[in-house]
Amino acid sequence: MTTGYTLTSLPNCADNQDHFIRPLDKELRKSLAELKKQKNCMQSVIGLIPDSLLVMKADGDIIGTNKATENIFGWHTKELLKMNISHLLSPDQKEKHARMIHGFIENSDPDNMRGMYQARPVTGVTKTGDNIKVSVSLARYDTPEENLGIAIIRDMSILERLNEALEEHLAATRMAKESKDRFV
Repeated sequence: MTTGYTLTSLPNCADNQDHFIRPLDKELRKSLAELKKQKNCMQSVIGLIPDSLLVMKADGDIIGTNKATENIFGWHTKELLKMNISHLLSPDQKEKHARMIHGFIENSDPDNMRGMYQARPVTGVTKTGDNIKVSVSLARYDTPEENLGIAIIRDMSILERLNEALEEHLAATRMAKESKDRFV
């Protein structure tokens, strides 16, 4: 059986492939450049956030973080990426919060998820073992592979110190007023 083609009469496959592949390759490179641009923008925004940002799996394993997390908790990013979020919580809160986080990330019922978006006070633990008051908000991020959790953690110690200073100032003001009232 013969096909009627000889080696010299076959169309040049390399030329035909180039004709189709070059425009696709150009579009692919353009798309990749745009993705890199968007990634750099997002990394810049995340780097500017003064609060801790953690991305975690449903079991609490940390898979992403920002510089503020290092500043608040004292752990380096490389260390944090090998940790579970429970290491950042006081011992008496670890088990309870681990269950809550897992249930929140895996739960598909939006009515049960509402409460986690609101900031909640929690006692955090730094690398040095010091307890710090933090406020935590948790959101769920669904990917095709798995559901993830995103935690925003605000260090409340600055606010706490400001409140203490304000209370001290108010107490001193009251004492001064009382002293003034006694003499007048």
